[in-house]
Amino acid sequence: MALAKIVQAGVDSEAAGQIQRRVELQANCFAGMFFGAAAGRGAIPPGLASAAVHDFGAGFPDVAHGGLLSQTVWSERGYNRGTTAACNTWAAPVAEIG
Repeated sequence: MALAKIVQAGVDSEAAGQIQRRVELQANCFAGMFFGAAAGRGAIPPGLASAAVHDFGAGFPDVAHGGLLSQTVWSERGYNRGTTAACNTWAAPVAEIG
């Protein structure tokens, strides 16, 4: 569905870039949810889970994933809230997916 929206918007358009960022930031949020659920269970100690979530903001910003602050905010949101509803990038204002 997202790919169809990207193609419809025009692959190189700003609208397509926003769709791509929503997809990628939602994936970051879901990864944060995983680390939140796994922290302290099995082989993932809480400190390692928290560090992994913060690593989303330690790379380089790019067009597809958005800025480092956005990547950190969305991964922390999933980690701290632990619900798929918290990861709804599709309802977020454009300013939150930059």
